[in-house]
Amino acid sequence: MSNELTTQLQGFENHDFTVKDLESIEKFKEKGMIGLASLQDTDIHRMMQLYLDGKNYRQIATLLQKDKTTILFLSQKLDWPTMRKEYLEELIATLKDKVVESKLHDQEFLLHLSLAYRKKIGKNIDKYLKTDNAEFADKIDGKDISTYLKIADMLHNLSLSDLGNPKEKSLVSLNGMGEGVTITKTGANSVEITPKGPSAVSNKLKMFADLKREQEKIKESPQKVHDISIQEQTSNKESTENEE
Repeated sequence: MSNELTTQLQGFENHDFTVKDLESIEKFKEKGMIGLASLQDTDIHRMMQLYLDGKNYRQIATLLQKDKTTILFLSQKLDWPTMRKEYLEELIATLKDKVVESKLHDQEFLLHLSLAYRKKIGKNIDKYLKTDNAEFADKIDGKDISTYLKIADMLHNLSLSDLGNPKEKSLVSLNGMGEGVTITKTGANSVEITPKGPSAVSNKLKMFADLKREQEKIKESPQKVHDISIQEQTSNKESTENEE
């Protein structure tokens, strides 16, 4: 393994590049990154979204019918692993509050459901207790009682004591904020959301556009080098003739 590949592997040891991947990337660059210029911004955006969703490079290549080595090169060049790490960190920061909020909504639903069954069963119970008429007792459905008891048990298991201290939980909904923000808890029920500037995906797309421009410049440079070489040869020839 070359020293350059060893250095790269050390830099990406916590990411998802294998030695074989790095070798493929080096060969791709040596061959002039063929096929890169044909990619559009929409292709790159779709690749990154699939990557953030947890798809591996082979899956992305299969889904989009693109060359896997090209995708590996873009991931290394645009540093997708770091982008996903930041995305997951922000997701973790907001997930706990979302889970607490969801449990509270579930608890409210179970409470309403238990009240409905209690009311349905309670009518005949109240009438039986007031009149001692067995007909009202016979109207009480055992299945309704069983269902009510199960709901009550679920409701008690989902009590606030299992959720921890609600005063320490932030119940602010943060759905749809995207990955381009920094979220900081500032109080019991409040957070501060600071935009990072352009979103991570937008920054990567800009980097890709810059990369394509660099490649176009490289394609133009061989002709200029060739022209210079011809001029140098002509100059050297004339100098030799003069000396003779």
